[in-house]
Amino acid sequence: MNEEEMLRLVQSDLSFEQLRAEVTERLVQRVEEEEPQWGALLRAAAIPRRLDTAVVGVLRGAPDDDAGNQAALQRLTALSFVLPDPEGESYTLHEETRSALLEDWQIPERRPQYVALSQALWTHFQGRDPLEALYHRFVVDPEAAFDEFEQRIQNASGLYHQTACGALIITAEEQSRELDTWQRLWVLCYRAPLARVGGMMTLPPIVLPSELLHVGSLTSSAEILLDAYSHINAESTLEQFERFAHAADELREKGGDWIGCAIALLHLGDRCLEVGRLESARKYYEQSRRVIRPLVVPEQRHNEAVAIYALGLADLFLGDEKKALDEHERATELFARAQTHWQVIGNKRLYQLCERALELIEGLRRFVAEALSRGGKTMLEVVEGEEELFGRFIRDHDGRIWFLPVLMHSSPRIIGEERTNMGCSESTNAVG
Repeated sequence: MNEEEMLRLVQSDLSFEQLRAEVTERLVQRVEEEEPQWGALLRAAAIPRRLDTAVVGVLRGAPDDDAGNQAALQRLTALSFVLPDPEGESYTLHEETRSALLEDWQIPERRPQYVALSQALWTHFQGRDPLEALYHRFVVDPEAAFDEFEQRIQNASGLYHQTACGALIITAEEQSRELDTWQRLWVLCYRAPLARVGGMMTLPPIVLPSELLHVGSLTSSAEILLDAYSHINAESTLEQFERFAHAADELREKGGDWIGCAIALLHLGDRCLEVGRLESARKYYEQSRRVIRPLVVPEQRHNEAVAIYALGLADLFLGDEKKALDEHERATELFARAQTHWQVIGNKRLYQLCERALELIEGLRRFVAEALSRGGKTMLEVVEGEEELFGRFIRDHDGRIWFLPVLMHSSPRIIGEERTNMGCSESTNAVG
């Protein structure tokens, strides 16, 4: 860009951010003319939401060229519009710059390459960062991505994970160009209750019970079973869960491995909790507690406390706050006893694990006490009573949670124990 062109831009009515984006676009075009490969990378850097050496390798089509990828990243970060993220672990393009380049990617001659790079990034982030994988999946397969978005936000809503819900909604909104009209409306419907809840009650951070377990050495059979749980997802059937539970029982019945059985059942409960099968989660937590309880060694009082904490967590999500309070009071007693035991034998790590558990339970107890002080209303039930504008949450007789958006005048969508395609009929053009 020569001085005359720059002067015309400066004298135009463009805002500073628009001017910066225009200058960047022209810079990229010039670089593409002089150094096509570098220019292509510079334009491609706008596609991911974050840049690091591995992502640059995907954009360059050279994931194994560590030295080349590092050098390319350093060259990118020398540009004024490539900024470090708050944690300093990766980089991203300035918002206005990135927005302008992303818009340019949508022109017909660039769009196929945009989709191809998004496909490569989706593949890269799978197993590394599910949220970033979802972001790029919206470009590759919008229908499947929206189904995944709904399932994940429903699971997160069922577990009161307000931050996770917000991150998912932002991800969908940032890819709104890939959504149809009805999908955009559904995103608005999901955002509405989140905004309303934001000024009410916020559940303390939840730690999955299995993260608090005291696990020594496991038998190879127990380890193989726990590895198999990685295949569980939101589409897994109740029959599949029952087969896993039966395999856990066989550890005890055929192999005499009581501890392995209890730990496997508790992990299975966690997987159910993660995919929204709350009743099943509670059942497996209870089975785990029953296996642990007869074990007389002091170390297993720690794991019994974990199982009772898990029961309280499940009952809290199922809406039985009073039962959750009783169970967490009992878990507090057992964790305190276990903490004393670990202190006596000098196990600092497990002593601190008990301390962490006690802090978590105290936070949950304060949350439940506040909920009960509101006349027994949990965060979810408050939304039921105050969500007339956008829709309402309802709980059916099986304990499943449904969100019915008034905006759409459609059938409710399920959140919880099962997930079915509950969209409108074809005549309403709703997305199922």
